[in-house]
Amino acid sequence: MGRFTGVLKVSFQEGLVYRTQFLADVSAGCVYLLSFYYLWRAVYAGRSEIEGIPLASMIAYTLVSTLIGFVVRQDVNVMVGNKVHGGEIAIELTKPINYQRVLLYTAIGQAIFNLLFKALPVVLLFAYALDIAVPLEPVRVLAAVLSCALGFVVYFLIDLSLGSLAFWITQTYGVNMFKNVFMTLCAGGIMPLDFFPGVVRDVLAFMPFKGCFYTPLSICLGLDSPGGPLLLIAEQLGWIMVLLLVSQVLWRRALPKVVVLGG
Repeated sequence: MGRFTGVLKVSFQEGLVYRTQFLADVSAGCVYLLSFYYLWRAVYAGRSEIEGIPLASMIAYTLVSTLIGFVVRQDVNVMVGNKVHGGEIAIELTKPINYQRVLLYTAIGQAIFNLLFKALPVVLLFAYALDIAVPLEPVRVLAAVLSCALGFVVYFLIDLSLGSLAFWITQTYGVNMFKNVFMTLCAGGIMPLDFFPGVVRDVLAFMPFKGCFYTPLSICLGLDSPGGPLLLIAEQLGWIMVLLLVSQVLWRRALPKVVVLGG
């Protein structure tokens, strides 16, 4: 475990070194929150609620989604793609350390840094400045924290699976851009799945993507199904098992495709 905690610490410390990126991310978070705060106020103009969700809950949804987004979002597929394109992947795979675990601990270190130095300051500042109230029930908050951790794992396994494509296409920037847009929109990062048309909503509710954003959000804000938080958490665990299998199959099929293009 010592070597992996070392990877985690290095990942955390890297966040402190790249100050420009840090300031850019914090600024983007502020602009995102402010934009959607006024957007939802405009959308709800003259309405008390939409799809059973009042304006106060929608603004709280945006606030919590921003916090979860800082923690859950990763670019593991880009990390793998860069290693494959530069040729360093051959070195990583020969090291006496599991490269997938290195990726996991790197992502965990980034998530902890983002939570402490990006998410909490931005969210608390806006909650105070705009007087946004988030309904916090202790049991639901604990369930939401667990769900968020599971959502992080779901996101990681999806990203790892996409990273395996780098062994075939060598560049994953396009894939990563599509993933970011798709996951933000179709996983409930911007708005609840309840806002989608019936068929689309039912399809997205069945897919694993909602486990990254919508599930912890709905648990925290009390928007979950009649089955309650336990059912949603059980769904996340089920999808983690499926995605773990898929990611490992793809990874093992990808390794024989290693081609060094540079480095």
